[in-house]
Amino acid sequence: MKIIIRTVLSVFKLFGLLVLKLRIILLTVFILWTFYLSFEETGSKVLADLTFVFFNLNLTDGEKMRLKWGKHYDYFAFVRENTPEDSTIAIPPNVSPWYKTGGGALVYYFLYPRKTPSSPIDKLIDDPEVKYVLMVRGDNCEDDWTEWPNFDLNIKNVIYPNSSYISNNWGIIELSD
Repeated sequence: MKIIIRTVLSVFKLFGLLVLKLRIILLTVFILWTFYLSFEETGSKVLADLTFVFFNLNLTDGEKMRLKWGKHYDYFAFVRENTPEDSTIAIPPNVSPWYKTGGGALVYYFLYPRKTPSSPIDKLIDDPEVKYVLMVRGDNCEDDWTEWPNFDLNIKNVIYPNSSYISNNWGIIELSD
């Protein structure tokens, strides 16, 4: 009788260990599957960016940025060269068609340490700190309705880029005091 009880207890113990191992395996599969699903989209983008960098090691940082961001990189380089580092620059709203030139984080990345606040435009223009306004067209648009700013300003000067790559409708507006 003791042998039968020991055998039954051994079987239950073995069965319990198998269930525990099965739970651990299922949990591991679930975690890996979740990681795969979340990594699938962003991972492909990261892989594409790393591949781009790897196959363009001989290019300068500026050339890589130009290939990746196109005319926007050249435009923001133009703005950096033609505005003081301590200036405040009004940018378009972050809506279509100005997602790249009005995207606060993207513009901040390219124009740092300049301030690029994203307040309602009437507050920005009345702000005495704002000395410059980006003059742009919508992303990948040549329609007149996408020009920004699309309101009246007290203009002191307009600086246009000396580049065939950047459209003449792009520039920097310097506001009068």
